[in-house]
Amino acid sequence: MLYGFARVLIWPLTKVLYRLEMTGRENLPARGPVIVVANHSSYIDPVIAGLANRRQIHYMAKAELFEIPVLSWLIRRLNAFPVRRETADRTAIRTALDLLARGEVVLLFPEGTRYRLEGLGPIQPGAGVIAEKAGCPIVPITLIGTDKVMPEGARLPRFPKISAIVGEPMMPEADVGGPREAKEKARRLIGGAMREVEQTKRRRLGAPATSAKTSEGTP
Repeated sequence: MLYGFARVLIWPLTKVLYRLEMTGRENLPARGPVIVVANHSSYIDPVIAGLANRRQIHYMAKAELFEIPVLSWLIRRLNAFPVRRETADRTAIRTALDLLARGEVVLLFPEGTRYRLEGLGPIQPGAGVIAEKAGCPIVPITLIGTDKVMPEGARLPRFPKISAIVGEPMMPEADVGGPREAKEKARRLIGGAMREVEQTKRRRLGAPATSAKTSEGTP
């Protein structure tokens, strides 16, 4: 209930304050489990990625946020669940897999934390583990402009134009072979989705295309 109310409230605010532009929302499957992956440079990213999806999303948030009483109550009701970063958080992975098993949409930021430099940060292994075990479509979302909302050194938020581009679903291969092959193919699938995010962002910003591979962890 709170999720729906927040969505109705936030949607017009983002349209007015950030001139929010959405494209490709029809690419998100209307039903069934879906992993959504996006670039991450701002605290506003889960909000924008959520608005880009017509379905409710569930997403990981750093565990420290759940230690703040009022904030913890709020973000839990907005479908967040905790993850302990820089560790193999099996509880967070299991929560994500349970949600996907129920046919839900789970948002992952494969970089693991906000990355403010050009390009994308290293992909953390947890995203590959979830992709391997879930075996469901992966939808890339490219977020543009969110890094300018609260840049380094800013004391007050700014209001740049923000865009969210939803890419076409990427499907896991049906015949994956043994466990080693399944892990490698899931890693490549996540890496491919994030490279699509990076290339889409560069095209939108008018930057030259690059063939450089996104740094990837090993699931």
